Amino acid sequence: MVLLSYIFITVWFCFWVGLMYNQPHRSQKQKIIWIAGWSFAALAVNQLINRGVIHLLPKVQDPMQHAYEVMYLFSASALITGLILLFGLLLFRRSA
Repeated sequence: MVLLSYIFITVWFCFWVGLMYNQPHRSQKQKIIWIAGWSFAALAVNQLINRGVIHLLPKVQDPMQHAYEVMYLFSASALITGLILLFGLLLFRRSA
């Protein structure tokens, strides 16, 4: 499931970059700044969730329970990353 969440975010990111570049009224510099900025923000939130929240998970004796919690955490971080990129795309298309 973790692998699927990362595949999802990779495919969505490629699609998102394509949508950003499909704006003929924007300059190349504007496109690069928006893509870099929102990508950095999404990646920062993703890593904050993956590396920061994982230490807040309760310590359990069962390693499989911990593995499931980590799997759901990574999936949630991929979903949140996708939502941040979607929000950036919507703002990009509105600010003509």
